Amino acid sequence: MRGNRQTSSMRMLLLIGNWFGLIVGLLSAIVFAYYIADPNFANQISGGDQTIINFIPMMVAIVGFAIITNIFFCSFIINFLRKADDITLLNNRYIIALFSISIGGLFTPFVLAQMQNIPIKSTVSPKFTISKGYGGNCLIAGTIALSLYFGYSLISTKEIFTAGLADQIVVGILSGIVFWGVLNCLLFATPNAKAAWDKKGISYGFMNFIAIINLIFATIVLIWQLISAVLTIFSILGDLFNKKRGFFGALLSTTFAAYRIAIQLFIIYTINRIIKGIWAKGDAIEYQDYSRLAEKQREYEVNQAEA
Repeated sequence: MRGNRQTSSMRMLLLIGNWFGLIVGLLSAIVFAYYIADPNFANQISGGDQTIINFIPMMVAIVGFAIITNIFFCSFIINFLRKADDITLLNNRYIIALFSISIGGLFTPFVLAQMQNIPIKSTVSPKFTISKGYGGNCLIAGTIALSLYFGYSLISTKEIFTAGLADQIVVGILSGIVFWGVLNCLLFATPNAKAAWDKKGISYGFMNFIAIINLIFATIVLIWQLISAVLTIFSILGDLFNKKRGFFGALLSTTFAAYRIAIQLFIIYTINRIIKGIWAKGDAIEYQDYSRLAEKQREYEVNQAEA
């Protein structure tokens, strides 16, 4: 019973965090649209420097892509959290963490470390779900970014490719992203897509090939987060020897250092398991409990109760 209450509480925290991220993303989009709609936006940013002005359409497209990506993945996670029961959430939390990591989310991995530390097995196909999520984002964010580029270029400068090769590269990349989004949505987001995937028929071979490419990108994102966790551990260790904190500051850092390091080790362990899982021959990710973190969690809860 306690486990169910804990999972429900963690779901609420995830919903609050992602709703906050979604609202921030929407507000950012409104503010961004307000500024680029100003006829003097280019001159204000560049200070009248024509070289900088030529790069602004490209900058507008990139910023727009980042904002829409944030909105899309927050919406994707919220939709999953609303539809999934507690068991489904518990069993598939790492796939959701991957989407959060894709937009630089740090809150979700923290909540992940607080959820029930038990052996679990994913109940949705990682390859299929990741491809569907990345495909939808590529299509929507890529299309909007391209529209921003061409629209702003034509309105503000009356011409396209003002920055020459740099603009052509960005437009080429965005066009490739849109194409990849269309391809993935046709394969993984249509009504019969899941049935074709589960059937393992003729179309499965091509679907699996595309999914593998998506997994390569997902792996790169995970490795980046793993490096971040390692650097965080070094930062925690460095804080222990920071004399500027004073005696009581150092004492406090030492008290919580073991717990903080355990969380980062759990994140590293989780990322390692996800990478192994999504590249496994099967179609599910299995995780074992991490006893060291569980022990630290119990110690921390006891200390909090006694305080």
